[in-house]
Amino acid sequence: MVHIQHVIGALCLAAVLTSGEAFFFEDELIQHTNSIIHETVDLDAQRYQGVWYEQVRSKHMIFESHCLCTTAEYKLSDDKSYVSVFNKCNKGSADGTLQSTEGRAVIPYSQYPGYLLVSFDKTLVSVPAPYAVVDTDYDNYSIVISRSRFAFIGYDKVWILTRQQSVNETELAGLLEKAEKYGYTEKELSRTYQGSKCGKPSSPLS
Repeated sequence: MVHIQHVIGALCLAAVLTSGEAFFFEDELIQHTNSIIHETVDLDAQRYQGVWYEQVRSKHMIFESHCLCTTAEYKLSDDKSYVSVFNKCNKGSADGTLQSTEGRAVIPYSQYPGYLLVSFDKTLVSVPAPYAVVDTDYDNYSIVISRSRFAFIGYDKVWILTRQQSVNETELAGLLEKAEKYGYTEKELSRTYQGSKCGKPSSPLS
């Protein structure tokens, strides 16, 4: 999910978050760098961990180009200080080359537990990317947004994830309606193949 296409925007965000001479105090920083933070859920990371299947994503994602059977798995650390992340997909076809990446997510602001910053091990530059959980019931679906604006540079992506690998059209239509409330129309989104050829996910986090 969140990966290479976010490097430029995340660089700007990381520079602001880590600078000792930030232009804003924390509350102003939150307001000016990422307005989506105010729409995140009061996330229970313990309940959120486990495997999620990507059903829909924004179009034109470099890292996920030609990806099928995409999954994301999260595991809360024993001391609850971070969440381990394992993303994988098959390139080109359901039995295509496996592509995977591991990372770590942290919650930078305790008052916004649904807003995380994710860093991946295999990116060109090790910088955090925003991961905002704006809607989830933990047992069936999650809507995740990665949005950052700084000066003239920015990006805006969404993912619809489900606990089940296969969802029916009625369920998916309902989830697309939820995403549309955040400004994402169906024509801007791409369906992810999650058919029977995908198989079951395996991961080093289990």
